[in-house]
Amino acid sequence: MSSTRDVGVTRGSASAVLFFAVGAFAACAVPEGAEPSGDHEGAEPSGDPGESRAADEATAEAHGALKVNDCVNPHPFAGCNDTPVQSCVCAADPFCCNTQWDSICAAEVTSLHCVPASASVIGHLQCTAPDGAGTVTSALAFVPLSIPGLGSGVTDANGDFRIPISSTASASVHLDVTYDGVVSSDGVTTPLTIMDELHAPRGQGVDVAGSPRSSGDLDVDVVTLSGVDCELWRLGVDTLRDFHAVRKAQPPAHALRVLRWSGVYLGAPYTFYDHINIRTDFLASAWGSTAAERRRSITHEFGHSVRHVADGDLNHWNGDDVAYVYGRSHDGPEIANQAYAFNEGFANYWERARAHARGRLCGGVGELPGRLRRLRCDVYEGHLGLIDEPS
Repeated sequence: MSSTRDVGVTRGSASAVLFFAVGAFAACAVPEGAEPSGDHEGAEPSGDPGESRAADEATAEAHGALKVNDCVNPHPFAGCNDTPVQSCVCAADPFCCNTQWDSICAAEVTSLHCVPASASVIGHLQCTAPDGAGTVTSALAFVPLSIPGLGSGVTDANGDFRIPISSTASASVHLDVTYDGVVSSDGVTTPLTIMDELHAPRGQGVDVAGSPRSSGDLDVDVVTLSGVDCELWRLGVDTLRDFHAVRKAQPPAHALRVLRWSGVYLGAPYTFYDHINIRTDFLASAWGSTAAERRRSITHEFGHSVRHVADGDLNHWNGDDVAYVYGRSHDGPEIANQAYAFNEGFANYWERARAHARGRLCGGVGELPGRLRRLRCDVYEGHLGLIDEPS
């Protein structure tokens, strides 16, 4: 096979080849500080290539220039770090291994067909959310993913994924994330859904660029999402993992469903029998602006769903909801009956036991009579055998 350089490709035409051949990689610049090499056709190798490359690689690594798969990006040292790809390109264009892996070499990865069409897409999925003045980033486990027209998969317990696909020569794909899956831990599996007002699963889509590997994988590295839905999914996974670990069983509702409203910007989180309701701007509210408060809120509401379903069916709960007026403020002395106090107190106890934090009802109790104070903060511990105190 004749080299691209043998047919007189100049740096200008090489740029065109790179732009049309590798798409997203055309914008990748030579690392800062590297000198343009010009048209290197006919250039002589300088010094021993092994020694030169080792020194250049050490310098590149020190400056963070060496990527997971550097063959599709130009850089100031010879060769690249995917051996099969390097061998394929250098067999046709020795300059790439003797002198420098420039933009022509990077383009030849595709033009010489040195990387097969990708047969799978691999990466890691995570969510970033506000945490007061800062942010917190966490892996998204057990999330269903799909690449339209190519394939689908699910992240594992660590947020990593491998999606088998029919085949693509593109270096970028569109990932669709659907918040409707199954959490598996401690030998127990429980469905989890983040849903809209119609109880349909919510989702997100994102375009990602990757690095093709000689193994046939397209590595999109770390994919970071943001927003209420991905954070609610993370919290849901953590909540179910905790329940599985403690009870070795599904929760009474046999699922965890969280409804996030599209246009509701007022009100506290609440639980309607077996599913949790969250306002649209949860991450900016007093109940969701920090990671710790979000955990307390979801743990508290999940405690409600556990008690509601364990206590009876939906008709039973509807009767209690009307009789005891569950849907009202419950942070002050307006609590005037034992049944209401017990319902809130159970969720507070759950919050305390599982999130290791006192529930809100225990604030300002000095203004209440002793009997109601005990109902609010010294809840009937161990009710239905559903909670274990932390050691």
